[in-house]
Amino acid sequence: MELGIRLKIETVLSSFTTGLLQDAVNLSLIMNANGLDFNDIIDYLAEKRKEIILSELAFKKPCVECGDTMGLSNVNTGKGDITGDHSKTVWTCENCFHQEFNTYTAKERLHAVKGEN
Repeated sequence: MELGIRLKIETVLSSFTTGLLQDAVNLSLIMNANGLDFNDIIDYLAEKRKEIILSELAFKKPCVECGDTMGLSNVNTGKGDITGDHSKTVWTCENCFHQEFNTYTAKERLHAVKGEN
């Protein structure tokens, strides 16, 4: 192996612990055995990142009362009707506890944010 390449490899590898290097070798072996390469992994991780961002957009929004973050939760999921209406989800502010009830499910909200029917 050429000395310049060897030095570059050693420089790169010096950034990792032995355990991480072993994990990388194992990942590479498993990927090769399944006909995958690192570009496949990079593409997959990019898709997962988009899904996480969309999920955060779907299940969080600013509070109309205080501007802090509201989270979406399911309600009326069991046999009992705890809200007295047809609500399926509720936005609740993490700061002032302002609530907004909705007739859509969390799954329907996620599909709407993703632009799916």
